[in-house]
Amino acid sequence: MGATSSLSKAQDLDALDDLARFRDRFHFDADGKFYLDGNSLGRPSKHAIEIVNRVVAREWGEDLIASWEHWQRLPMEVGDLLATTILGAGVGEVLIADSTTTNLYKALNAAVGLMASRGSKCVQIVTEEDNFPTDLYLTADLARRFEVPWHMVRTTSSLGVDLDELKDYLAAGPSLICLSHVSYKSGAKVDMKAVNALATERDSIVVWDLSHSVGATEVNLNDSGSLFGVGCTYKYLNGGPGAPAFIYVSHEVVDQVESPIKGWFSQADQFEMETTYRPRKGVGKFSNGTPNVIGTYLVREGIELISEAGLSNLAEKGRGLGDFFISLFDDHFEKLGFSLESPRERFVRGSHVTLGHIKARQLVPALIERGVVPDFRTPDLIRFGFAASYLSYSDLCGAAEVVEEVVKSLS
Repeated sequence: MGATSSLSKAQDLDALDDLARFRDRFHFDADGKFYLDGNSLGRPSKHAIEIVNRVVAREWGEDLIASWEHWQRLPMEVGDLLATTILGAGVGEVLIADSTTTNLYKALNAAVGLMASRGSKCVQIVTEEDNFPTDLYLTADLARRFEVPWHMVRTTSSLGVDLDELKDYLAAGPSLICLSHVSYKSGAKVDMKAVNALATERDSIVVWDLSHSVGATEVNLNDSGSLFGVGCTYKYLNGGPGAPAFIYVSHEVVDQVESPIKGWFSQADQFEMETTYRPRKGVGKFSNGTPNVIGTYLVREGIELISEAGLSNLAEKGRGLGDFFISLFDDHFEKLGFSLESPRERFVRGSHVTLGHIKARQLVPALIERGVVPDFRTPDLIRFGFAASYLSYSDLCGAAEVVEEVVKSLS
C-alpha cells in the first residue's frame, strides 16, 4: 500500500469513526503535534482545565477548609466510578490514592499476609522479565526481606508472558505473582482469567499492574477472579502529571488483609484522634495521608469521558489504530530497518505498538523535533501509543511520513 492509498484508507476510516467527535473535547497545542505518547501521559480535556480553575478559585480559594466535607469522600466516590465503569469491579473495591509504587507496595505485602492467614507460606516471588522497573524493584526487595527466591518469567514481544514457564515455576508451591496486564514495552496482553485460575490451583496469588490497560482495553477484575490490582491514571485516563493512582482489593479478601502502611486517613474514626489504630472497613483501609484533591477531580473527568465514549468502543478503535499502524510498518517501516516488537494479533495487544530500530535512541529526539511524539525504551525500542479518544487514522499517516523522512536523514 503506497503513501497515497494509505492516506485514502485512513480518511475512509476516520469518516466512519463514531469516536471522532471526542477529539474536539481535548486541548491541542498550536503546533499540532502528532502525539503518539498518550500511553505515557494523556492529553488534558478542555473541561479538565476548567475543573482546575474552579477547584482552586472557588473550592479552595473561597470555601477553604469547609470543602473537606466533600473532598474527603472523593477517593472512594471516584474509585467506585472507576470500578464500575472501567475495571469490571464492584462498589467499595477501588480506592484512588497515592502513587502506583506505593499502592503496589501495599498490595504485595497484603497478598503475602493473606497467604499466611490461609496457612500457606510463600515459597517464592515470581514476576516477568519485561515488567516495569518499579514492579521488578519492589518484588526483588520483598523477596530479599522474606528470604525467598525471586524469579522472572521469560517474555516475548509476540506472545508476552510465557505461561508454560510460569506454570513450571508454580510447581514449587504457593507463590506471590506480580504481572502487568499489558506489557509496557511490547503491548502484549496477558489472559488474566487463565493466570488467576492457574494461581488459584497452586494456592498462589496474583497482584496485577493495570497501568497500560486501564482506560484503553477491556478489564474485568471480578469476572477474571482477580484479588489485587493497581494502576496509574495519567495515561489513557488523562488524569494529568502526578495524578493519584488506584488500588483494587476484592470484596472476597478485603476483610482478611491489612495495609502495611497505617495512616490517619485510614483510621476508622480519624477525628477522634485516637492513639490506637483501628482501620476503616473495606478498601478504605488502604488510605494513607491527605488525598490529592485536584488530581482526583481530574481522574473523575477522565473516567466520565471514557464512560460516555464507551470503553468497548475505545478498545476496539485502539485495536483498529494498532492494526493500521502495523500495516504502515509492513508497507513503509520494515524496509527502513524497523522490526515489529508487538503482537500482530489484535486481541492479545494493548493500545500501543512498539518498533525496534538500531538507531532508536537517535530517532526519537529527531522525531519529536519534527512534531512526532512517541517515546524511547531501552535498548532500541520506540513505542507508538494510540489514545483512541483523540487520535485519528490520518494522524498515523502524517506521523509515518515524518518517520520515513527522519530515518532517511539519519542514514
